[in-house]
Amino acid sequence: MSKKLPDVLFGIDTETSGLDPKDGAQCLSIGLITVKNDADLTELDRLYLEIRFEPSRYTWSAVSEGIHGLSQSYLANNGLPMFSAALDIKNFIESFLREDEKIVLIGHNPAFDNKFFQQVCAAIGWEPPVSYRMVDTFSIGFGAMGLQNSNEIFDCVGQTRNAHNAMEDIEICMEFVRQVRRLVKNARTC
Repeated sequence: MSKKLPDVLFGIDTETSGLDPKDGAQCLSIGLITVKNDADLTELDRLYLEIRFEPSRYTWSAVSEGIHGLSQSYLANNGLPMFSAALDIKNFIESFLREDEKIVLIGHNPAFDNKFFQQVCAAIGWEPPVSYRMVDTFSIGFGAMGLQNSNEIFDCVGQTRNAHNAMEDIEICMEFVRQVRRLVKNARTC
């Protein structure tokens, strides 16, 4: 018997100091949006956090800074310590997650974001129970419409992107999934 997805799904996006935590990159910001697993993906709540960069532990990429616009000095003044961000994230997620449920992530390349999500949560020794099932807007966009990148997805939903921002990016990813669902529902013959 196949299992249904949980009643609550988690949209996620991160901004980082590089491409991979294994190479010393750090999560700098995270946007989370919880939605009901219903026809409209009704939003329940959201959390946006910026995290103080730790130069003694992690590497910085000027290329990444050029993408998201978060500077080391800005994060030193405005970012939370990673430990505090991890506690906020854990409390947020656990307020929606039922016992023995897995976290189903939605995002534009959620496997990438999950690596940094895990990095932040490790600061408090928490291993979030992330499902192997994820909803990837890149795969949906490419498979259904031939879209090649996140900017084309933004264009598809009528949004213009400036600098990458984790909350804005996940908002638009969630809207893209909603729009694709409506298109398929209206065209469905099975």
